[in-house]
Amino acid sequence: MLKNLNLWLFPTFIFFCLLFITAGTATAADLCADAVGPLPVPSVTAGTTIGATVDAVPGGLCGTSVTAPGVWYMVIGTGGVMTVDTCGSAYDSKLSVFSGGCAVLTCVGGNDDYCGLQSGLSFDSVAGVEYLILVHGFATATGSFNLNIGSAPSTAPLSTTQTATSVIITSATLNGLVNANGKDATVTFEYGLDTSYGSIVAADQNLVTGSTDTAVSAAVANLSPGTVYHFRVVAQNSSGTTNGDDMTFTTAAATQTAIPTLSEWGMIFMSLMLAGSAFWMMRRRIS
Repeated sequence: MLKNLNLWLFPTFIFFCLLFITAGTATAADLCADAVGPLPVPSVTAGTTIGATVDAVPGGLCGTSVTAPGVWYMVIGTGGVMTVDTCGSAYDSKLSVFSGGCAVLTCVGGNDDYCGLQSGLSFDSVAGVEYLILVHGFATATGSFNLNIGSAPSTAPLSTTQTATSVIITSATLNGLVNANGKDATVTFEYGLDTSYGSIVAADQNLVTGSTDTAVSAAVANLSPGTVYHFRVVAQNSSGTTNGDDMTFTTAAATQTAIPTLSEWGMIFMSLMLAGSAFWMMRRRIS
């Protein structure tokens, strides 16, 4: 009877051992709270989504829909542009990047098919802020990948001061070109009697975006006639502030209205008219 008991217990023991081993080897970083990191910048980290579960993210997407199992990683913001990609990996992957922590996931950006069937994106980071990276797949795809983390140099805007136009006695239009270098840039003009300027006016195109030159301008008034003014364009984005070169313009001088002069005959005629008027007035009084 003991022999039969041993035969019954042995398969049961094997079953529970297999169950334990399976449970103990669940995919690492399957949950946001178990995100691997912080990862070094730059770094390459090998991982897999095989055996992971589909993650619930706000709205079911971040830059791209989240429909396949995923795993989590974490990096610390450098204060510059950071890059994340799975280029060269073995399966059709997606990427989503969040800030705010697991309890309040805030989408920073996401991508599908940046480099072939793999994904990649860049984002402006804030120094010291934790960013959570979710590696997931297209449709229900899972597989192995390499997660590449890098950083790009911070790029301040480009500013070029251009010649002032519509310069008259008390007003002028200041001009410039600004390239925001892919980030939102605010634009102002500084102007004054010397290179310390002292006055600031917002450009009519106060917010410039994109990576091409954008013409900017601002009208200034209440200037002094016949005066030399210095000015420059100033652009600022999250990577820094750039001042354009100093330029000058001179307002037109105020002109006095000329008082007309009478010719000699005009003086004689005016005298006769005055004399006649006086004679007429005197005669009227006598009469």
